Amino acid sequence: MVKASGTIYKEGTKSKLSGAVIKANSAQGDVVSIVSDDQGEFHFDNLQPGEWTMVAMKECHYSSRPQKFELAVDRKDLSFELARRMDTVDEKSGRILFYVLLGVLVGLIITYIVLHLALPKVNGSEAAQKSFLWIEEPFRFLEVLFWGLAGVLVDKLMSIGYYLRRGTFYREGILMHISHLVSVPLLVLVVVFILSLVTLSITLAGNEVTLDLADPRVDALLGRAAQASEA
Repeated sequence: MVKASGTIYKEGTKSKLSGAVIKANSAQGDVVSIVSDDQGEFHFDNLQPGEWTMVAMKECHYSSRPQKFELAVDRKDLSFELARRMDTVDEKSGRILFYVLLGVLVGLIITYIVLHLALPKVNGSEAAQKSFLWIEEPFRFLEVLFWGLAGVLVDKLMSIGYYLRRGTFYREGILMHISHLVSVPLLVLVVVFILSLVTLSITLAGNEVTLDLADPRVDALLGRAAQASEA
């Protein structure tokens, strides 16, 4: 007879899980189950030598992948990782978040239009080089932030609407959505700022074309492209 022991962990961490069920099946058809203790450890005693397939399970967690072990001698190094499953379906919170984000998007669009109409227009040859709120630092990157936030808002509205339709909006996912709303526009702003410091010179059919990435119009396009890649 052989002994087998090990530990159950939360996926991607060293935190141990107690109360997990470990089910072992032998090649001969024997089935043995045991529960991990307060330290996340489990111990099988008196197993028949040979090949055993083990899987760990716990409520509110995904089952681990079955693992096969050839038990010829005692083993103390077995381990399983369990990923937590979000199981708090909360459609009310999902609808609230959906309408809040929709209101923010509408407000953002209205603000953009109002500021564009209210600000004094630039006349003359400089008009082609300047656009809304891009005349002085640091406002020249404000439109990039606008586009980044608007893009991620549209993406979140579509995904939340999809989850609500399927009845799979989980309360635990709210923080993830909020983190995306904050991080994506800021990452877009950083990427565009770095690219704005670059000037490209390209020669086409003997003619040299200079592309200044600090041009506000180019920055706006870069902002939209960066937002799409980040989202």
